[in-house]
Amino acid sequence: MNIKINRCGKLEIERGVIFKTQRCPNIKEYECGDWCPLFGEPETHKNEEGEWDTLYLCKAVLSAGYGEKIIDERKK
Repeated sequence: MNIKINRCGKLEIERGVIFKTQRCPNIKEYECGDWCPLFGEPETHKNEEGEWDTLYLCKAVLSAGYGEKIIDERKK
């Protein structure tokens, strides 16, 4: 799964060949993003098989598999 946090802090998931902005599961009028206190920061994990990224959200944990990344376009 390819995951992106765009430059505005909104969560996008690749569906087919394009990234689509995701909606908040609690407040449908809002887009899921870093405005939420339950929106975590991407974390990289490693083991002997390789590395993968995870992103913790209010109701889910998103994981980018081996060879995939969570793209964070926000300025540091």
